[in-house]
Amino acid sequence: MDQDEAFLLANEWAKANGYQATFDVDALKATRAGDNVWVLTPHGAANTVFVVTVDDVHVVHPSEGNLAEVLRACGVAM
Repeated sequence: MDQDEAFLLANEWAKANGYQATFDVDALKATRAGDNVWVLTPHGAANTVFVVTVDDVHVVHPSEGNLAEVLRACGVAM
């Protein structure tokens, strides 16, 4: 999956889950974490992190979740 596909999947997920925001390169920084795993973080302070896989989007709130655990669950070697 490339960056464009990651944003497309994130936007499809957002629409299906009632998110009003649009996922794009102007709002989020995309970092490849694995072959089919991308991490989308807001530019500046990372409030909420979105981990995009071909199957799902995982939302990680810093105060509630552990990004490393989510990445490991998505098959990313740490």
